[in-house]
Amino acid sequence: MTLSPLVRDALGSLAQYIQAPRTELPVREWLAQKYNWYPHAGQEPVFVEIERALGQEGYVNEIDLVCGKRAGKTELVIRLALYLTLGLSRRGWVLAPTERLAGRIFKPLFQMIEASDVPILEANESEMRIITSTGGVLEGMTWGNPKQIEGEGIEFCICDESQQLTDDIHSRISARLVGNYLWLRIGSPAEEGCSFYEEHALELSGVLPNHRMYRWPTWLNPDAKIQQMLRIERNNLRALRQELGPDHPAYKQRLGLFLRVYGGKSARPSDLVVSSFDEAVQVRPCPFDADLPVYLFVDPGWSPAHYAVCAYQPHPKGEALGVEVHPQQDELWQIDELYVQHTVTEDVIRELKGREWWANVEKAVIDVAARQTNRQTGMREIDVWTSLTPFPVLSQYVNLNESVGALRSWCAASRIFHDPAKCPHTIKEYSLWKMTKGSRDIPGDDWNDALQATSYGLVKLYGHIDAPTEPIVWRRAVNTVNRRWAWN
Repeated sequence: MTLSPLVRDALGSLAQYIQAPRTELPVREWLAQKYNWYPHAGQEPVFVEIERALGQEGYVNEIDLVCGKRAGKTELVIRLALYLTLGLSRRGWVLAPTERLAGRIFKPLFQMIEASDVPILEANESEMRIITSTGGVLEGMTWGNPKQIEGEGIEFCICDESQQLTDDIHSRISARLVGNYLWLRIGSPAEEGCSFYEEHALELSGVLPNHRMYRWPTWLNPDAKIQQMLRIERNNLRALRQELGPDHPAYKQRLGLFLRVYGGKSARPSDLVVSSFDEAVQVRPCPFDADLPVYLFVDPGWSPAHYAVCAYQPHPKGEALGVEVHPQQDELWQIDELYVQHTVTEDVIRELKGREWWANVEKAVIDVAARQTNRQTGMREIDVWTSLTPFPVLSQYVNLNESVGALRSWCAASRIFHDPAKCPHTIKEYSLWKMTKGSRDIPGDDWNDALQATSYGLVKLYGHIDAPTEPIVWRRAVNTVNRRWAWN
């Protein structure tokens, strides 16, 4: 059924004022009752977060999903759009980069909404628009033509294939969202490099209170055909590993592609400052040891940067990886971090004093900028630390390139490790700290607070170059396909 433009506009305006009956059921229960559909293990945490978002004004309303291909992303889009349009009578868009991809989502949605028990005011499949009598409006859009992303405000937006999003399109969509909106961005990792969408999601993760980021691999999708496809891919990988060995470049390249395409793992940008960091090796549990000292590496983080405090403990070199131990040399385990903005130093120290390791702190190293006098307080940052703490606080000028070289060296030698639960922001900076555009020699000044604090601390306590350039090769046997693999 197609209405004239005049009637359509009148009905569209009227729909805004209809007091639509909204379901009281949460999204998972509504989908189970109406369509006998249940999310799989990867989708489940997303629906839990969405239920919280829809049930509490001003809660999380932007969610990024970085998932493997054929992981169930499009099915999630369809089910969620059904609930928002029919169950909550909201006005929104499903977006994709091309007309064909937008139609792939909108066509099954159109058929399911038209076949529902909710009366339809307008249904135009070719224009990808449907309006229900209860006020629900769903439109299929493409950002291939940016002019489409205009018009009245929308209450929800679901972007599929978001790895093709650009900064400009992101801003255009953001300008259309109103009220207690929900914006879900779904995509797969770019096969080469790192897309704007992935980097933006990582930047927002753990920083903005209204944002969440989730990843899940293809193998969480229980579909039998997809599981069979994955078995074939794994068998091919296993055969290549046996033939060439785990360190052969061809095997590593194929493995990296598998992890990006099906594992939901983002590719490493080519312009990272610390390219020698290997998350598979250097991110591991780093429990606090009450018998060892603690070193604090501090970056005061002048606004809008972050105030970063990284807590490390020295262990004998080789202990973390279970290789040959060198008691005369140290490796560092990061056991904790404090990563905040707009917080005065006194509050930072007060928070740190409540941590279990505070009594073990032996010394702290702070950025030389802490020797500058604060014009508002008339005090130097280092003086505040010295007056409130019982341990020495060290500070000296360190050349940036030399300190970065020290951090690269420690990473290459597998002598620095970070706890994934306690130190997420430090780990995140490894993926976001990049070289200045147009320069191969100058590190950028964004997303480097915890890492700069760490690099200055390494130089101050251990010297400029205190680690061999050759990495420690670490591997362990993998007996079954469902064991966690570890590789360089």
